[in-house]
Amino acid sequence: MGGSEELAVNSDRLNNGADVSLADDFAEIVRVARETESTRSITNASISHAFILADELFQYAIDKRLDVRIVSGTLEVDFYDRLVGKAERILEAGNRIEIVVERFDDTNISNHAFYKLVKNHGKGLVVVSPITNTPHFILVGNKAFRLETSHKAKEAVASFNDNALGTILLFMFKNAVGATTQKPNDRPHGDDLTSPSAEKGRA
Repeated sequence: MGGSEELAVNSDRLNNGADVSLADDFAEIVRVARETESTRSITNASISHAFILADELFQYAIDKRLDVRIVSGTLEVDFYDRLVGKAERILEAGNRIEIVVERFDDTNISNHAFYKLVKNHGKGLVVVSPITNTPHFILVGNKAFRLETSHKAKEAVASFNDNALGTILLFMFKNAVGATTQKPNDRPHGDDLTSPSAEKGRA
C-alpha cells in the first residue's frame, strides 16, 4: 500500500466532498456527527476546534469500546492533559491507547499527566519515532479520526465514519511504530519513554 500517495488522494476526496464548514455551533456539529456516525467530513483550523474533535473522538472510543492511536509532534501538555479523565475510562475498559511522538519537551515530562497515565498503564504504549513523513492524527478504531493537513496552519479534516482513510491511517501508524528509535530499556533523563508491559501486550 502506498501510504502517502493514497493518503493524498483520500484527503482530496474529503476536502472536495460534503464538508462541514467552521461555524459557531462547531461543538454541536461534531457531537451530532459522533452520535450518528456521520460519513460527512468536518474541516477545522483552530486549536479550540482541534480539542473539541479530540474530546469527541475519545468519547466515541468510550461509547464503542475502541482503541485510540495518536501520532503527534510533541504531545502538548496543555492539550492532552485535559483528556486524562476520558483516557482513564478507555484504558480501564480494556481498550488501548497507543502514541507515536516525534520528540518530547523534557522540561514538561514530569508534569505530563496524560503521558504518565498512558505510559504506565498495561494497555498503553508511548514510543518515540522519526515520523517526519507521517502526518499527525488521532485515530479511533479504523474509521473515526482527526487528520492534520497543515500543522503550521492547524488545518485538519475529521470524520466519524470513513473506513477507507481510517484504514490507511492505521497502516501508517503501524509503520511509524515499526520505525521506533526509543527502545523499552532506554531511559533518557531517567525516564522510560516506552511502556515495556504494553509492548509485551501488543497484538
